[in-house]
Amino acid sequence: MIVRITSKYGSVDSIHKTPHSGIDIALEEGTPLSTFKEGVVKHVLDYGNSNVGKGVVIEHSDGTQAIYGHLSQINVHEGEYLHEGEQFALSGNTGRSTAEHLHLGFKDAEGHVIDPSPYLDEVSKNIGQQSFWDKFVANGRVGDGIGDIPQNSVWEWFGEKAAEITVNGAVTFMSDIALALPVLTIIGGTVYVCLNMFSSGLAKWSAIGTVLYGLLVVKG
Repeated sequence: MIVRITSKYGSVDSIHKTPHSGIDIALEEGTPLSTFKEGVVKHVLDYGNSNVGKGVVIEHSDGTQAIYGHLSQINVHEGEYLHEGEQFALSGNTGRSTAEHLHLGFKDAEGHVIDPSPYLDEVSKNIGQQSFWDKFVANGRVGDGIGDIPQNSVWEWFGEKAAEITVNGAVTFMSDIALALPVLTIIGGTVYVCLNMFSSGLAKWSAIGTVLYGLLVVKG
């Protein structure tokens, strides 16, 4: 998402009497915000009509912290672990704010306030509504998991399954896949066409699920 900066880091103006500790991004109220990297919710803030109003502080595995302020809705609690790409809040206009926007702040591993600009591109990619497919491609998220596939680790699961295949069994496995895949593709396509009349999203994931389930049966 292309964002518009309304106040840069370190700027001093009529609103920021001291150097601005973050970046202000113009956002329509209610815009979904998702994490650009995994981390833990360190603080859930509510300063009322002052400061950043409602806010969330997320601490990443490298010790850095991202501060999101002026939120309209917070969907997480302190101590909660968040995966990359996980939606945690909606932007807003709370606190000491003259217009709807997002305050983005950053601290280094030592707790010092730093310029968030180097992280802006990654953060902006996680602003706005993300489709289920975008999340799946990004990190393998499939809700609560499918069968023995744990949540958020589809790619790891496929890696483990591949590692289980012995050198001798690999040839047999690949030949089985080669024979089954055309049939599974036809079945998946049929499922997609039938369900697409009701919901394109349901149709897409039902078709994918059909093919994956068929591959699991072949593997078994």
